[in-house]
Amino acid sequence: MARYNIVLMGKTGVGKSTLGNYLFGNNKFQTGTGKPVTSNGFHSLEFDLQGLPVTVFDSWGIEADKAEQWLRELNTELIKRSTASDPTHWFHSVFYCIQASGHRIEDFEIIIMNRFIKENYKVTVIFTKSDNVTEEELYELKKVLSNEFGNKVDCLEVCSEEKIRRDGSFSKTFGKKELIDNIFSNFWNSISLRLPERCISIMQKEVEKFHKKQVDIIKKKAGYFNGSDLSSQIKNESKDFFDTITKGFLVVDEVNKTLKMYSLFSNKINTLSANNHNNTFLDNITFESRNCWWYFPTNLISLAIWGREDTEKKLSKNIETICQEMNSNIDKMLPNIKKMIAGLKPNTSDL
Repeated sequence: MARYNIVLMGKTGVGKSTLGNYLFGNNKFQTGTGKPVTSNGFHSLEFDLQGLPVTVFDSWGIEADKAEQWLRELNTELIKRSTASDPTHWFHSVFYCIQASGHRIEDFEIIIMNRFIKENYKVTVIFTKSDNVTEEELYELKKVLSNEFGNKVDCLEVCSEEKIRRDGSFSKTFGKKELIDNIFSNFWNSISLRLPERCISIMQKEVEKFHKKQVDIIKKKAGYFNGSDLSSQIKNESKDFFDTITKGFLVVDEVNKTLKMYSLFSNKINTLSANNHNNTFLDNITFESRNCWWYFPTNLISLAIWGREDTEKKLSKNIETICQEMNSNIDKMLPNIKKMIAGLKPNTSDL
């Protein structure tokens, strides 16, 4: 079963664990005061958020003197969740916690957020303990992020814990509904930002399989006198293969599969909202009718007739060149696929 994946990050002591307990309503997150409570790496915890199956990847607290080690572990985690992997393995929400009362954003935190943005993730910065700062102080923190990232980072203000202050005043929790609504929109962003590259990757993997198949045929059949026959066969099969792959069936299948997962999640998340959300946009899309797939490698290498012992070597080199040209043309489809997927964006204004 597909699960909604959330990664939770932040410096030691910013209140990540308290936030986790506030959002999921239990005490699975160990809390502490100003000290690391999560061991190195990313640790998965499974929850049921009112019907939505969620996996939270809780990271160990980031400290300035260990930032390089933390980044190495992050890179390992992101490689496992690249756009070449199935969308069920991606992070669907990226939450980076900053303690509002700390009044600053460290340079290494900017580097970490940029690392996610480079992987086409939308980052949500959660200002924890926001009850302890003024609107002006929050504005200055948000301005730093806006100057650095533009609209690539969302900002939310949260107070995860009710407590009595030293002056006797009482702070109430807030921000939970906004967090849940952000989970909904972040999943769509993980689709619209990452799925186009996923589609390109799928097609290029098919090219890789085709290349291997042709090389195997050449090894088995190449001889001294049959270079002409094999070259014609390769040219015809390359044309038929690329004509098929650029009709978009692989992309259609991947988009439909991912949107079904999105529909499952969005229907679950919708039960958490006071308003009804309309998900019928899925029923109104006929992907096959989209005339998006016009690329074809018209400059396929002209395969000459050989009668020499290096027939296999030359044919293998030519099929490699053909497949490189296929991949180059597939790369050119990326803007068109992005446009198509962006056009599927649902209306979330009623959340």
